[in-house]
Amino acid sequence: MVDGGCAVTVSPTPCADRPLMAYIRVFNQDRAREVTSIKTASDGTFRAALLPGTYLLHPTNASGGSLPTAEDLSVTVQKDQFLSVKIIFDSGVR
Repeated sequence: MVDGGCAVTVSPTPCADRPLMAYIRVFNQDRAREVTSIKTASDGTFRAALLPGTYLLHPTNASGGSLPTAEDLSVTVQKDQFLSVKIIFDSGVR
């Protein structure tokens, strides 16, 4: 998801987040090895089959531009469980 990106002076209410196509590189916990990489669907959804453990998700927008950006995210996968992750991209609009 990318934040709505409305300038505060234009709208006193927050703009709605919207889906964003992105690339997500999945690294092991110490970032020594890339485990897999994923391109999300156009609605921003993705799935990855991972063994139990802690991983670092490194998201980048699919446009190749410098904006929007997202922070790396550490996730822990438990045995026999699904994990829901929401990655928020910053549009850069203030």
